[in-house]
Amino acid sequence: MVPAAGVDGTIADLLPHLEAGDTLIDGGNSYYIDDIRRAKELAAKKIHYVDVGPAAASGAWSAAIA
Repeated sequence: MVPAAGVDGTIADLLPHLEAGDTLIDGGNSYYIDDIRRAKELAAKKIHYVDVGPAAASGAWSAAIA
């Protein structure tokens, strides 16, 4: 787990090690708008992004994968 402010940097660090079809799981309490953006950015690289943190219970997860 990393602080919400460090998620984008951590994703950038991980990207060179990820490939199409991989899944990145965010289990923290990121702002759902950020999760939707990340899901779209990673989808362009065919990498799946799943938000399963507390904010996901509010419906952000379903919006991110729509």
